[in-house]
Amino acid sequence: MTYPPEANQQPPDPSGSGYGQQPYPQQPGSPPHQPPTGGDQDTNAIKWFLVIGGALVTALILCASLYFGIQKLTADSPTDVVNEFIEAARDGERTKALDLICASERAKATERDDFILNDHDRQSLIEWKVTSETAGEQTAEVRTFVSVRDDGNVESATVIITLVKEDDEWKICNLRTDR
Repeated sequence: MTYPPEANQQPPDPSGSGYGQQPYPQQPGSPPHQPPTGGDQDTNAIKWFLVIGGALVTALILCASLYFGIQKLTADSPTDVVNEFIEAARDGERTKALDLICASERAKATERDDFILNDHDRQSLIEWKVTSETAGEQTAEVRTFVSVRDDGNVESATVIITLVKEDDEWKICNLRTDR
């Protein structure tokens, strides 16, 4: 302690008790003594609120980006749709096969069953293999090599399948052979 005492500094306690001078008692008519307000606490609370809020917003943006990114990565390609269609047709799964056909052809397909393979046709389908895919924003073409057994003979052909995008999903809209 320096001497003479500074404005906020208490003079040394002459009693030697080490507690310094005790504060003066409340004077009559003066306002009651108020403890200092928590100005630093309010500032810290706001800082923590902003930090936590910012972290939550960042986490939400990251989660949304991951969700939509994964959705885009896991979306079926035209080749995937063709393979699903051939498998559904081979297995006699009419509803699944119809779901993979474009709206303009679906009405025609519901009137007939020739796209669903019967037991004889299932046994005659030897193999299919996608040989190429060309895709644009709204249309795609998939070439598939197909081998079938017909009356003991194996016949092969390239089937060209045209797909269109409907509601961000590829749908089969046309099939033609290129022998």
